Amino acid sequence: MTPVMCSPATGEFITLPEVKEILPYPKTYCGSEKFSYIKMDDESTTGACTLINYKGKQGGVQFTDTCKRNLRLWLVEQDHAGKYKWSSNIYVLTLSFRGFDTAGMTGTSDIVLSTYYLSDPFYVFYYNVERKGFDKS
Repeated sequence: MTPVMCSPATGEFITLPEVKEILPYPKTYCGSEKFSYIKMDDESTTGACTLINYKGKQGGVQFTDTCKRNLRLWLVEQDHAGKYKWSSNIYVLTLSFRGFDTAGMTGTSDIVLSTYYLSDPFYVFYYNVERKGFDKS
């Protein structure tokens, strides 16, 4: 029996190609890799942290106070023995950023701060951690 498809609009019949092989099972690709955690200090577990990539190092950035004037940048670093550990720097901002949250980091070492809620106007600030100052956007 040859499969046929009919177009009701034109009344035309089209012969469909014959199926040569039906695979009974889908191909499955399995793999494994080592997965581990890098434990953080107890002081670092207070509050949300935005994951970032800072010069090829994994890390996070978060406000450390309710006034949102202190930013903490966490980085995962490898010591001489090959073990990974967290290090942190705190940056004191000149302004309070209540209503703002950390949105990420740019490739030029700028922490992106944006308004917590979408609003009109929508503000974005860039804090450069190397110069310890704000860039104009």
